[in-house]
Amino acid sequence: LEVLGPDADPEVRARVHYTLAQAMVRVEDDAGAYRESAAAMALVPEQPPSKARTWAAATHARMAYSVGKNDEADAAANEALAAADTLGFDGAWADIAVTQARAHPGADPAVVQTRLDEALVRARRSGNVEVEMRVLYNLATVAFEDGRIEEALDWTKRGTRRARDLGVEWSYYPAELRHLHVTALYMAGDWNGSLAEADVLARVPEMS
Repeated sequence: LEVLGPDADPEVRARVHYTLAQAMVRVEDDAGAYRESAAAMALVPEQPPSKARTWAAATHARMAYSVGKNDEADAAANEALAAADTLGFDGAWADIAVTQARAHPGADPAVVQTRLDEALVRARRSGNVEVEMRVLYNLATVAFEDGRIEEALDWTKRGTRRARDLGVEWSYYPAELRHLHVTALYMAGDWNGSLAEADVLARVPEMS
């Protein structure tokens, strides 16, 4: 942002802010991530719909949910979904659909599953690898949290295989899939398999 300066294109500055927010939430700086996504929203108007505003709203919804500002998050999420549909931004639609599906505890499991299934189709259609990996991780997580361990293992295997095929095996969500795979194997009683997978993770310095 210092390099760009205050006179830079607002959409470019907004992209920097929401990208920072996406990075900060991964290191659990929820307050900082919310601040950055709010800054992104302030830089680009809601109308006319634009790619920068759609991603800013999608990101801000996620960050607002994370700090308990649910009404603000719902408004941003609904805006992002509508704009993504209007503009044909399947990647953004998939990203916000995951956020909404996971933001409301107690939601109908069938509705959540249907939403995530559609998100996967849209993410793949968009070619947005990071969003696809996020969807796959959440499909695995939902199955695991519901006690469907074998289904969770199927998703972790499919997700890591897909990541390997795409050349992103050790990026954020594929790495999280591997960690979940270790835990799911243990819960399934495959202790040797769990130890073997944990050993693979331990051989990668940033994963150990």
